[in-house]
Parts: sequence; structure tokens; C-alpha cells
Amino acid sequence: MKTSEIRYKPNAFNNIHVIKKKVLNNPAVNWEEWVGETSAGSLREVFGLTRSESQATINMYKHMPQNVVTYLSRMTASHGMMRGPVSHASLSCCCIRAGYCPSGELIPEYDMINNDSTVMLIMKRACGYWEDAPQGLKKTATPEYLSSLQKICRTFEIYLDEFITLLPGKSVATEAQVCRDIFMTGATDDRFTALADEKPTPIDVTVIPEMKAALLRHHKEAENHEVAKRAELKQKVNEATFQQLEVDLEIDLPNLRCYFKQLNDVRASWTNRVTSYKRARRSKGLATCQKLMKDRLCLNTTCIISQMNLEAVRMKQGCLPSGKSYGPE
Repeated sequence: MKTSEIRYKPNAFNNIHVIKKKVLNNPAVNWEEWVGETSAGSLREVFGLTRSESQATINMYKHMPQNVVTYLSRMTASHGMMRGPVSHASLSCCCIRAGYCPSGELIPEYDMINNDSTVMLIMKRACGYWEDAPQGLKKTATPEYLSSLQKICRTFEIYLDEFITLLPGKSVATEAQVCRDIFMTGATDDRFTALADEKPTPIDVTVIPEMKAALLRHHKEAENHEVAKRAELKQKVNEATFQQLEVDLEIDLPNLRCYFKQLNDVRASWTNRVTSYKRARRSKGLATCQKLMKDRLCLNTTCIISQMNLEAVRMKQGCLPSGKSYGPE
């Protein structure tokens, strides 16, 4: 009886489990080469796999990170492969492989090659969309949908990496998680689709409203922090200056006390000194005036001068004939 007639319903996850057991039982055989020949017929002949099942097995065994395979296994165990979040056709497409790059113009700023995180993000978006949709609107992810998600998710990672470089270290984790949560809702898919098609350079994260708001908020916080820091520094400088003034005053206080003591002593002797000064100044002034009167002015009063003055007066009055003089001959 053929293996395909007695085995369980084909499932790529079960196939991977069987392959891993065989690899453990016979490590000497190049099982990766054998798995690589799945589409050529070896595994399809042994397990009766369809082309999509075999390609999905190859993708998950060789081209997808183990944490993504574990996540998909858990989702498949919860929701099944029939009309579940993913199908063999979606798991077989190459856009969910690590290292995949869509064809198109290569721009250094837009590295569209899948990382392990990109593959996980694609599958979480696809499965999350299926879980959040109402029961009648749940649709299994198609290869075309996953291909569009690859561009959206990879562009989001490019802008997120640039956004992280502009944030302070303490806020990176929080703000990045906020952006991821918003992205997971699908609200920004149209914007990232346009960016993936246009690839504008240089990368400007402010075209994403959430990132722009976060940058403005942190820029304002940085300004407030700088203002507070300057105010604190000014306060410390003032305190240090005041303390230095206190020290200087303590040093100058003995000198000030000595100065004012000497000043009070001088003030106490001012009255006597001023009186003595005035007395000496008056005596000196009188002596100087007497000397000036004696040496320079020489004022003398005689009888002859008085009589001559009297005659001059009388002559003006007409009492004496002119030409007569009095005095010694």
C-alpha cells in the first residue's frame, strides 16, 4: 500500500516533523540536498505531496527562520490549514523567504531584502488580519497578498530603523513599539505602499504622522530638559557664588573690624585737632596780613598832607587866590 494512502492528510508542518526525525536518525546523509529535490520528485514520490505542499515544505525547512515556523505551527494548530490564516499555496511563495528581494530598481536607501524580522512581520500581519476579521469575512492569505505585504513590511522596517536613530536611547523601545502597534492595525498600509513604489530619497520619517508626532514631542521634551538643565546650572552657579562671597566676607571681617576701630579712634580726636588747626590758621593769617601792610602798602598820615588837601578844597570854592602855595619854601 502506498504511503500516501495510509498517511494523514498532507500538511507541510507534519512533513517538516518527519524530515527532521529522518535527519536525526541518519545525519550522514545529505538530507538538505534530498529536501532540495522535493519539487523534482523524491519527496513527492515518498509522501505524495502536491507541488505547493512540497514547495511550502522546502520554504519552511530551508528558507524561513525557526521562530517563524514555530509561530505558523501554533497558528495552524489553532485554526487548521483548511480556510485558516495560511495555505500551502501561500507558504510556497518565495516572497516569505529570508533573503528574498523583489525585482525592480535598486536604491541603496531602500534595501528591500527580507530579514528574519521581515518574514515574521509578514506572517504576523497575515495571521492577525485573519483573526481580527469577522467570521464571514475571514480570507486565507494569498501569494499576491503576501507579496504586497512584503513591500509594505520591509518599507516599514526601513523607516522604523531611520526613526529609531533620531530618538533618544531611553525612548527607543517605547516609541518603536507604538509605531509597530499602529502598523499592525493596517492603518498605514496605503502610505507605505506609496513609499515602496516611489522610494523617495533621502528618507524622511516625518511623512509618517505617528513618527512625526513622536519626534516633535521628544524635541519639545529635549528643549524643556535643556531649559531646566540651564536653570539648574544657573542656580548652582548662584549658590557657589554666594558661598564664595560668604567665605570672602569671613576673610575680610577681621580687616573691617580693625579699619572701623581705627576710624572711630580718629573721629574721637577730630574736635581737638580741628580747633588747633583753626587757631593756627588764624594766627598765621594775621601775621601774613600785618607783614603785607608793613612791606607793601606803607600807609602814613601827616599834617602837611592834611593842610594841602584843605587848601585844594578851598581853591575849588574860590576862597583863596590861585597860585599861592603853602608849605615850606
